[in-house]
Amino acid sequence: MSSSNFAIATVAACGMMLFLSTLRKNNASLVSGGGLGEGGEFVILYVTVPNKEVGEKIATHLVNEKRAACVNVIDGVKSYYRWQGKVEIDNEQLLVIKSRKTLFSLIQESVEKLHPYDTPEIVSFPLHDISPKYRKWLGDSTDI
Repeated sequence: MSSSNFAIATVAACGMMLFLSTLRKNNASLVSGGGLGEGGEFVILYVTVPNKEVGEKIATHLVNEKRAACVNVIDGVKSYYRWQGKVEIDNEQLLVIKSRKTLFSLIQESVEKLHPYDTPEIVSFPLHDISPKYRKWLGDSTDI
């Protein structure tokens, strides 16, 4: 690498570190209640399912029981993964579940009961920046 390319790469790396540091500080204030968010009271969960029937059964159950405010069923997901020592490729559907963090264990229990997989994917991500009207709707649509 030439010295001018090295200098450009160094400046770019320093800029990225500064950006990430600023982002981390801003997110910390969001988590503590500053800014628009309130630190993950609400979450989005991802659950993959093998077909439409399983996805609709889980989605309907979660919404009927007020464990989720909304479940999007996204078709056409192609999953590549390792299972029992082999690489597998499957066509699946993705459930995008909007709910409260406090309901995670109940959602997990429901998914594990209704899902045909031995080890279903159940992961959640905290929501920090939510419009006030959508936040209210999420709260009104789920049980505490």
